[in-house]
Amino acid sequence: MAIRRRKSFPIVVLLIGLAALLVLVRMALTTEVGTSDQALLEQVQVLELENGIQVVLAPASGSGLTTVNVWIGAGSTQDPPDRQGLAHYLEHMAFKGSERFPGRASEWIESRGGRINAFTSFDYTEYHVVIPSEHTQLAIDLLADLVTKRDFSQQDMENERSVVLREWQRREDNPSEYLYVNTRRALLGNNPYAQPVLGTAESIKSITRADLVQWVGKFYVPGNMTIVVVGDVEQATLWEQLESSFGAIKPTTATTWAIPELVPLADYQQHILERPGDLERLAMAWAVPIGDSLEKLAVRNVLVHLLAGELGHEDSTTAVYDTTNAPGLILVEFVFPNHVNSDKVRNEVLAQLDLLLSGHVHREYIALTKSWLIEDLMSARKTGFEFAGQIGLFSVVTGDPVGAFAYINQVRKVGKRQLLAMAREHVTVETRLEFRLASRDDGPQGAVPAYTPLSSWDVWQQYPGLILGDLQYVASRVAGHLSVRIMKVVAWTRSLNRDLPVAKSNVGENVHSLVLNNGIRIVLLPDTTTNFVEVHVLVGNGVAVETAEYAGISRFTNDFLLYSLDYDRFRQLDASTTVGALFDSTVLTLEATSASWAAALPSFLQYIVEPAWDGYLEGHRESVIEKIRTRDEDPFVVARLQLRASLFGEGGYGNPRTGTIESVSSFGLDDLMRFHEQFYVSENMVIVAAGHFDPKLMVATVSHALGNLEPAAVTASYPDPTPQPTDHHILSNQATWAGIPEQLPAVLSEFIPVEATPLPVFKPIAAAPKPEKEVSTDWEGIQLAWVMIGFPGPDLASDDYATLRVLNSIMGSGSSSRLFSHLREREGDVYVAHSFVRGLRHGSFMNLYAQVLPEDRAKFIETTIAEIQEIAEKGLPQEELQAAIAREVGLQLRIREWIGYRALFHGLDTLYGIRHATDGALIQQIEGVAVEDVSDLAKALLNQFYISEVIPAALP
Repeated sequence: MAIRRRKSFPIVVLLIGLAALLVLVRMALTTEVGTSDQALLEQVQVLELENGIQVVLAPASGSGLTTVNVWIGAGSTQDPPDRQGLAHYLEHMAFKGSERFPGRASEWIESRGGRINAFTSFDYTEYHVVIPSEHTQLAIDLLADLVTKRDFSQQDMENERSVVLREWQRREDNPSEYLYVNTRRALLGNNPYAQPVLGTAESIKSITRADLVQWVGKFYVPGNMTIVVVGDVEQATLWEQLESSFGAIKPTTATTWAIPELVPLADYQQHILERPGDLERLAMAWAVPIGDSLEKLAVRNVLVHLLAGELGHEDSTTAVYDTTNAPGLILVEFVFPNHVNSDKVRNEVLAQLDLLLSGHVHREYIALTKSWLIEDLMSARKTGFEFAGQIGLFSVVTGDPVGAFAYINQVRKVGKRQLLAMAREHVTVETRLEFRLASRDDGPQGAVPAYTPLSSWDVWQQYPGLILGDLQYVASRVAGHLSVRIMKVVAWTRSLNRDLPVAKSNVGENVHSLVLNNGIRIVLLPDTTTNFVEVHVLVGNGVAVETAEYAGISRFTNDFLLYSLDYDRFRQLDASTTVGALFDSTVLTLEATSASWAAALPSFLQYIVEPAWDGYLEGHRESVIEKIRTRDEDPFVVARLQLRASLFGEGGYGNPRTGTIESVSSFGLDDLMRFHEQFYVSENMVIVAAGHFDPKLMVATVSHALGNLEPAAVTASYPDPTPQPTDHHILSNQATWAGIPEQLPAVLSEFIPVEATPLPVFKPIAAAPKPEKEVSTDWEGIQLAWVMIGFPGPDLASDDYATLRVLNSIMGSGSSSRLFSHLREREGDVYVAHSFVRGLRHGSFMNLYAQVLPEDRAKFIETTIAEIQEIAEKGLPQEELQAAIAREVGLQLRIREWIGYRALFHGLDTLYGIRHATDGALIQQIEGVAVEDVSDLAKALLNQFYISEVIPAALP
């Protein structure tokens, strides 16, 4: 971010403004936004089993799911210096099953529709299960066994050692992770917090069974455990289940471990490493001592995220990292292309840091940073899994499981004085560590010239603009609070008007569905049990409508519509926006609270249907091009884009969603305006609202903003990916009405007839099916190869789409799938072996992939094809099919837990004119898949498939 230079202002005006600032600033900055968590807090129970295990119980009523978290207060910092990676290795080994639950833990959980996983951090290790609530007892019993097991077979040890080594190589292949690990080591030196969580290749090879057993005895004990259960189960029942499993563990106190004292850098340090690539990376890092209170933790967290914005640079993208326990690490990473002068980036960033440390930071930026953090914290309450994670994290970090509730208020209270005090003590220009990853193509890397600090005059001439900016901000906050109340009254007044432009309504039980006179469809899913409101504007465009020449124009245009909204003081309304670029549509989302949505929604809708089209095009273009450069540095993404291009050819689904540097560089304002005029029309838009709102008020607000749009259908000149479909599921309801009834009942929307794209014509399977096309790219600087196999499949509207999802579950989705079982569990060849299905309107596809040693590429391909061929020719056991169906149904339940996601899928069904996710239609289809369905689909898929690889370049 370049240094902001504002115009000078008459000193008299500044003095008057300063006096007003002293009167207003306290009122403006301490006003709390959002809604209270008191009702939720009152339902959280903090208990303790007799053996000393802390237990936290919280409700997830109506979700049908239970999350069980087990937190261990030990991580990589407790690893012995010669056994780095031990804590992480044990986390892997815990999933090998136990005497009571033999085999892999994933099979017990996934076969019942659940998910099990874990992660290791610097000072804690977490295990979790998310499962349908009827299997809660199994999840509790299984985790109790896994975290206390001491029986590790040598064969499992050696297989998992290979897996962990592949994971370590994967980290080494990722430039940002490589930079982070090396920066930590250089900054923290001999402190245990400098040790990489995964360890080193040498230390991983040295870990023994005895090491694991000793570690369990030291740290996996009741005095060092916290269990968090967020479930759709009576809390008394949960307590009984926990007592019968975890309560039986022998009471033991954990081995004490003192947090080592942090020795901060006394002087500036610089490190340079060479690495091939078109991008360079610059990291600036500082060590920060322990935050021994919620107040200090809040100040540190706000400071970290404030630095990301204040130290940003126009030629780079930035990322921030911070650990949640002590000693903390603040690291700001800058990524920029090789042609940008790295010294220039460094000097401009440091000049901005100089200004910040001198007190030159706008209160508006502090308020926005706090708003983003609070939004993230509040959003973690939407699903049981995220909420359980938040509770557990605060338990191990602060010792207080419900500290997250108080923490939000601490974030709200963080002020400029606190931030500057911490920054001046710990984040200084003189004590920074600077680490660079530079392209070896740039020639020999010498010492970087010393930075020349800003002079006093350079700093002081910025202050008039700072004071003026703060005055404007405070005034806008005061006016904003008043305008919010006025806008709510206006919206309520509009809701009393019964003559709204509503042409049709269909009536169901859980959803309100309306059609405006101009053809815009509205779907409402009210839910008074939440404090959130999400409004999705769905538009039928996406990658599918693009030519190769205009690759990325859909996402570019859609992002541009909201590009300036957050900078227009929109976040002062306690709201935020996101844009989802899908293949067949765009999702523009407003996230707000039950208190703020009515004030935020009109501006959000206006920006979408009546764009300003002024002043931001080049800035937006530059940010997108930087995203493309970063994207093209990821070998996984490159392999995926290669595969899509093979599957679909040029244009349409074969385009990268972000576009290319060439296409994005060519977009003019006329192109964006033409695209908007063609696709942002009334009959191509669906508005979906979910959460805590009054339906009459929502309809009035939306219809007032959009009801005056002229009726219009899409008149695009862009190509359709396939011939137009014909007849499929038809649902209709002839009920129409002119006004808004006193009580809006729920409804099913009307569906447009569609037909599935046919599968490839069946041919007899050859002994060894051959790919239709293979694409391979050499890549410098990586050790592992990414290999992908793509199969064209049925589209979303097809009855066979559910079968494709089940086949995907059998092959690679989940830890008990065939590929994962064969390549990772039995052979130990990979860390990553997975698959996914991309559901599209005009022909979906299944992508199976693995990250392997270069010499194992053929093995992955042969294993994948052989497994599918076996299913095609011999079928599969009924129990394997049922386990795969349970995995897929469980996945669908989890992604639909939050009402905002359920609303989104309902809206997409309405937009696409199909019955896919509505009323659990897809789940019902999945549950009805038979063995012969899977076998027939496997036969068809083997007739046409594609291979994409990104492999390490040959060494010189």
